[in-house]
Amino acid sequence: MENNQFQNFWSLSTDEALKQLSCSKNGLADAEASKRLKAYGPNTIKATSNASAIILFLSQFKSPITLLLIAAALLSAGLGDVPDTVIILTIVLISSFLGFWQEKGAADAVKELLKLVQLHCTVLRAQQKRNYPLKQ
Repeated sequence: MENNQFQNFWSLSTDEALKQLSCSKNGLADAEASKRLKAYGPNTIKATSNASAIILFLSQFKSPITLLLIAAALLSAGLGDVPDTVIILTIVLISSFLGFWQEKGAADAVKELLKLVQLHCTVLRAQQKRNYPLKQ
């Protein structure tokens, strides 16, 4: 199955969707569900990448304003104006540290909230509804 087949899945009729998924209104048989699980893997919610603290901190330096300030600090250093260079770099470092701290805190809060959420999926297997927990 190609992924682009399902790009506009919401616009498909029920019959078209069932045909593309090779299933019926009665649901999948247990054997077919097991076969598809082996072929395609489990339906899971992909966690966001756990970037290391160093990468998260370095990502603070990619904004255009920060890059402009770093360029100004380098220009100032090249002209021999040490106090302005130190002031600009101090502002950039403090701003980047505060941004890092805020992003790290937000990522940790989301991670803790996701631990509290219990997601379940109702599926139709051999004409019977079954509930399964979703793995995160």
